[in-house]
Amino acid sequence: MGEPDPYEHEPDPYEHEPDPKEHEPDQDELEPAEFDPESLGPDPPEPPADPAEADPQTARLFWGLVAVGNAALLSLSLGLMFVGFQGRVRLGGALVAAGLILTVYVAYRVRSFQSE
Repeated sequence: MGEPDPYEHEPDPYEHEPDPKEHEPDQDELEPAEFDPESLGPDPPEPPADPAEADPQTARLFWGLVAVGNAALLSLSLGLMFVGFQGRVRLGGALVAAGLILTVYVAYRVRSFQSE
């Protein structure tokens, strides 16, 4: 009870209330600098005006991969739902495996097309 307070001679940090306006950022500091979207990189290539002008082999590959990608997404989704909601692990697992295989196939074909 008779012990001296060891913090008696230190200033109280809460004694002086800081002015809120003192630390308020300026409006210029809150707004980011203007962003120029053109500075992101090269312009993307323009598609042909008429879809008939596109390379038929490329168009066929594109639409085929869109169909396979949709099938992969459907298979993955249904497989996970069969496993999660109905507990049908064999059917759901097969659908998930098929969806993963189709996803890998689409990724492989896209990469091989881009490298040509």
